[in-house]
Amino acid sequence: MKNKNLFISFSIKFIVFLVFGVLFYIGVFTKLDFRLYDSLLGRRKKPEIDKNIMLVKVDDPSIKELGEWPWSRDVYADALLRMKELGAEIAIFDIEYISPTKNGIAPSAEQKIYKQVAVTEEQVNILIDQLSSAIKAGYIKASEVPAIVDEMISENIEPTFENLQNYIADNMSRDNDEYFAQSLQFFGKAYLTINHDDLGYDVSAEEKNYIQERILKDNVKDASNLIQIGNDYTSYETGETRGFNPAMYKLMTRAYGANFTNSVVDGDGVRRRMQLLFKYNNDYINQLAFGPFLEIVDSKELIREKNYLIVKNAKNPYTGQRHDLKIPLDTYGRLLINYHHGESYFSFKNESIIYLIKLDTLEDQIMLCLNNIAGQPVYNDDGSEMEYTYLAYELIDEYDQICRMKEQLMSQCTGYALDGSVIDGITDEEYRDYFNFRNQFYTDVAAYASAGYLDDIYTRLDQLAGIIDDEIIEQYKTYLAEDFDNLKYNSDTFNEFMTEMRQAYNGAYCIIGNTATSTTDIGATPYETKFMNVAIHANVLNTLLQEDFIVTVKWQWGFLLAFILSLLMLLLIKASNAKQNIITFIAYLIYCLFWGALFVFSKYYIQFIGTILCLVVDLAAGIGYRFFLSNKEKQFITQIASSFANKDTVNELRKNPDAFKTEGQKKCITALFSDIQKFSTLSESIGKLYGDEGPNKLIEILNEYLGQMSNEILRNNGNIDKYEGDAIISMFGAPDPMNSHTPEEWAYLCLDSAIRMKKVEVEFNNTHADLFEPKEITHEDGSKEVIQLKPLQTRIGVNSGEAFVGLMGSKTDTFSKLNYTMIGDTVNLASRLEGVNKAYGSWIMCSDDTWNMADSGAHKGAITAKRLDQVRVVGRSTPVQLYSIVGFTNELSREQKEEIDIFHAALDKYLNRDFANAGKLFMQANSMCSGDPIALVFADRCKNFLENGVSEDWDGVINMTSK
Repeated sequence: MKNKNLFISFSIKFIVFLVFGVLFYIGVFTKLDFRLYDSLLGRRKKPEIDKNIMLVKVDDPSIKELGEWPWSRDVYADALLRMKELGAEIAIFDIEYISPTKNGIAPSAEQKIYKQVAVTEEQVNILIDQLSSAIKAGYIKASEVPAIVDEMISENIEPTFENLQNYIADNMSRDNDEYFAQSLQFFGKAYLTINHDDLGYDVSAEEKNYIQERILKDNVKDASNLIQIGNDYTSYETGETRGFNPAMYKLMTRAYGANFTNSVVDGDGVRRRMQLLFKYNNDYINQLAFGPFLEIVDSKELIREKNYLIVKNAKNPYTGQRHDLKIPLDTYGRLLINYHHGESYFSFKNESIIYLIKLDTLEDQIMLCLNNIAGQPVYNDDGSEMEYTYLAYELIDEYDQICRMKEQLMSQCTGYALDGSVIDGITDEEYRDYFNFRNQFYTDVAAYASAGYLDDIYTRLDQLAGIIDDEIIEQYKTYLAEDFDNLKYNSDTFNEFMTEMRQAYNGAYCIIGNTATSTTDIGATPYETKFMNVAIHANVLNTLLQEDFIVTVKWQWGFLLAFILSLLMLLLIKASNAKQNIITFIAYLIYCLFWGALFVFSKYYIQFIGTILCLVVDLAAGIGYRFFLSNKEKQFITQIASSFANKDTVNELRKNPDAFKTEGQKKCITALFSDIQKFSTLSESIGKLYGDEGPNKLIEILNEYLGQMSNEILRNNGNIDKYEGDAIISMFGAPDPMNSHTPEEWAYLCLDSAIRMKKVEVEFNNTHADLFEPKEITHEDGSKEVIQLKPLQTRIGVNSGEAFVGLMGSKTDTFSKLNYTMIGDTVNLASRLEGVNKAYGSWIMCSDDTWNMADSGAHKGAITAKRLDQVRVVGRSTPVQLYSIVGFTNELSREQKEEIDIFHAALDKYLNRDFANAGKLFMQANSMCSGDPIALVFADRCKNFLENGVSEDWDGVINMTSK
């Protein structure tokens, strides 16, 4: 039968796992797994944030400040130049510059043109003055003047105005694309984008060849073409068409590198993973953050293996040590992004691009103040300009020199050759000189603004009172004070701002992208449904730099192990249904929690929602099948056991069908025997009082009395073994298939029931007081007799130890009589102890085994007992230490406790053969608390021993000669 059940259980499991395996394979649980992954990801330890990663945000304040959108590319160019000055290490654009833009107005066009016009005017004036002087001096005859004038106009004046015209044409507008391109190379490690989708833009063969030769990588070893396979799968999954759309060629020739921006979007719209390489014409495009990462770790070779991308000889950016970095990939070659928790773009260091622009604005304001100050000269008595004026001109000249130096350096940014070398470029020394010159200029301006020239100016203007109109003097004071105040404010603000920004940008890996509310460059991440995609690249870069990877384990391994675990549960076939269900549930729960905890506390993740559901269905199917079998078994047990066992025993057997066996089991139990004192006298008296109704009356009294007594046993989960006439035989601790209590607790519960039985006895006698009133009867011969029933009093014996318990009796085809009972020396001793009560005048007697177990642990001191002497009962050679149970300690009076202490003192003297003093103390104990029959028993013994003496080998043990 069991083999048949085992086969059916195996078949159920096999079918369940087969169905779920198919569902797993076709991806039914994929989206559920995504949700579980997201939930567990948020419970993992937050990954450390690389302090150098910075998001440069094109945000709402930036757009609001500039008041136009989209921005012209000179804005990004100026931002790049400023980032270079601030010490940024890398600039990564998450913005695609695919098409050219129109020229813009040169920022200093007006100033330059006015200046050039003045230069031209001065040159023409010089020529005219020279001609006039020559004529006056007689060097030129009057007849020669027309010819010389014509020659001067054609050879000098016309070319001068032609140069002016060309200068205006050249400086009125600026090619912002060229300016941006120059700034890319000026910055250095600036990265643009390549979109590998087909966006419909035409890219010439020349441009493709240049980009593929210089930008794309050929240092990847992929023997099994795994990258191509992964790319194809991702393109199929996302529905994208392969293409090649780099940033515009002019920009690509000046950029340090370019990488693809395309993200992997899972089936539920969430970005959890990222391709790191995209194969194009046997070369490879790096992912937007992966390309700069390779530059940071200075690796020149990549190897693609089955589950890893190996970055050879990578330099750890924190320790400087080199090693082969193994980047774990999913089945299709994607990196799982270890997102920082929460709004990740706030987790990373981030700055609004507007602050870079504000530095330019402050610089312009400084120059405006200097020009205003220089344009308001105050003269000394000798006609020379005051110091503040010519120093302002010197600062203006210094700044002009910086601008010319910048133009020169920018003009050297002509691009990169095919081999990656700089065509012209800027040397480190030139960078150093340029930025030192700028820093010196800021220092000079700060010193100038703080020099306190206003006091000297006010003094000089006061001296000119009466010479110059007072209104003009006041205007000078007002305007110059305002300009100097503005200069100092702008200079201080600029320098403070530069200091703060240098701390933020120095060594930074800047990722520039749009975070404004109007942007469409948003997506969903495991934490947010609307997330700025620029921060995804920051998380990719951080995952790579921290080497804090998530390793995917194929779902098949978890599913296979779950199937093996399920088969192991078949080994529990001999266990009870409850145990099988509980153990299987716990095992499955631990298994599922293991995979969840493995991901939370380590780096390994496996898709296991399908496995969880499979195990749930397997568990439910197993429970259902076992429930079906159990019901059949319980029906059988109920039919059989109800014929011989009480309700509690039947319920226990229904709960634990394994206990339904005739061979029994050995258990540590506590046995209780109770017997009504002088029951035969009671029976005889009732017969006299009630005549023919005597038997019914006796049974009525017994049923009520024994029922109330039994309730106290059942209240503590004791089991009634049987009733033998007026005796109750019960056991505590069996059957106990669930091991609900320890043997010590069962011993305590048994004594608890015994005490409560005696209390119920008192209540019974009180409520049936009329039963014990004297009654007169008349016999047939006419004689009269007064009969008075005595209140019922029960003696109880309790013992603990090992006994054999189980179904015992006979079960044949023609006869069936079974009973759940107990046998053994432990049981026999409990019966003997019930009888020992007669010799001591006690009511509840237990052995030291019971007392030591009951008076321990949490129940220590809860019950009070009198320690008696030892007896040797009939049929047992080993003496037994006796204890008479008094009651619950918290219910005893002070006098009762004192009497017990006196009794124990007397007992000690008794056992030490000090019978005289022992007898006195026993009598003293008897005189307290309405008498103590046990004390009288010992007092009589003391008297007897004093009169007759004791043998030399007397050890205090009393030999009982009757049961």
